[in-house]
Amino acid sequence: IRGFFQSVAGSGPVVLKNNIFHIENGNDGLKHCIYITSTAAQVISNNNVLSMQSTSGATNIGYFGTDYETLEDWQGAGFDSLSVDVDPVFINAQNNLTPQSVNIHEIGADLTDIVAEDIFGTVRSETPSPGAIEFEPADCLAPSGLSIDELTFNSAELSWTDNTTTGEMWLIE
Repeated sequence: IRGFFQSVAGSGPVVLKNNIFHIENGNDGLKHCIYITSTAAQVISNNNVLSMQSTSGATNIGYFGTDYETLEDWQGAGFDSLSVDVDPVFINAQNNLTPQSVNIHEIGADLTDIVAEDIFGTVRSETPSPGAIEFEPADCLAPSGLSIDELTFNSAELSWTDNTTTGEMWLIE
């Protein structure tokens, strides 16, 4: 599974900016947010969300002659210095890919000269949100990745990903 796949060098640079590559597939296969097979390819990649949320199989942020498992490793190879590896927290990954994460809001590069509007016609700012949809993050984000780790007759051990910036207090109902 690959979010972006580049297999030829091409005649000029490929500019890959302001995108969201989010992989959460549970199969045991090989996964990459960005996969570049030709080390002669000129790829300028930055201001992206490289979200590897899958925990099974071989998970990698990038490939350029070798696998790069983490964003830090990928950045060390010269890619995506202004990109992040965080869950975009889509409203609904099945039918509403509007992100809600404050951690990706307005991290995009100014591309208004070539992408003036989002997919719904909303005017892009000089600091756009990555992806196809401009958004304002919710005041209180729901957690993601909720799981029950241990369940007994009268107790449950829960774990989740905190999608807020404070991580200090939760109300569980």
